[in-house]
Amino acid sequence: MRHPGCVRAPATVASLVLATILVAASPVAAATLQPLVDAAPASVPRHFDRVLTGTPPRAVVAASRTRDLRAPDGSTVSVTVSDAYAEDDPAAQSYVDFLASLPHGPELNRLRMTIATPSQVRAACGGEEEILACYTTRGNRMIVPGSQPQTRSGITASYVVAHEYGHHVAALRSNAPFNTLDFGPKLWASEQEVCKHTTAGLLAPGDEGASYRANPGEAWAETYAQLRYPEVRWAFAPILKPDAAAFAAARRDVLTPWTTPACGTSREPSARGPRRPPTASSSPSTGRWTSACPARGAATTT
Repeated sequence: MRHPGCVRAPATVASLVLATILVAASPVAAATLQPLVDAAPASVPRHFDRVLTGTPPRAVVAASRTRDLRAPDGSTVSVTVSDAYAEDDPAAQSYVDFLASLPHGPELNRLRMTIATPSQVRAACGGEEEILACYTTRGNRMIVPGSQPQTRSGITASYVVAHEYGHHVAALRSNAPFNTLDFGPKLWASEQEVCKHTTAGLLAPGDEGASYRANPGEAWAETYAQLRYPEVRWAFAPILKPDAAAFAAARRDVLTPWTTPACGTSREPSARGPRRPPTASSSPSTGRWTSACPARGAATTT
């Protein structure tokens, strides 16, 4: 479990396993890529995705078909489809159209999406049987299934895709000086008092293992998915269950993200920049605790 010092331990990626994600399938046994259906899940399984710190090797793209698909709003997404699937541009297009229907900004144009069979997704995303998708931190790539997940929970492919896109939004937002993929974007993290709860030992930023449901990075992605599917039962850390204010903050993080440091005059680090202990300070917009400023001696408040 993550210690309360607001630090993420790097994930472990088996490169040799990743290299086999999109092995060529027999043309006789080509699977059918299912169009993405916008449907709420019956429930959410205990552990269903992973954020990886490495980039899948070139072999992942080489063993597949890649093309740029245009969304109805004019955004363009680079979509890679496994050779295990028969060619079906309309089905691949349905994924892009769904993404464009979610709250988003210009970051949609920077997304790379790989659609693979469930077994290929598991191999690429770590090998665990329950893993349905993952997001890679380099290359802005999400790896998602080309069919409805077969789980007892009844989770849907569209919910999985929405959750992964939440990670993509976080990857391209700032919560300087902290890792946005671990803590969530600035406005939501401040509203939910993420760093305060982390220093109290209640949350585990970046934990993709035993404390997955106490990981605020995953709770952020889940909150993002529930902007689309608010009726789904919350299954992550209870202290991060979103209310109206949290949903509003999440939507602002997507549409009008935070860009200015809350204090100090130093240049803002990147979203995955320095990982320093949190400082107790008050958000000027919410009055709640925020992780905006690095510690310089004793903690201060504003």
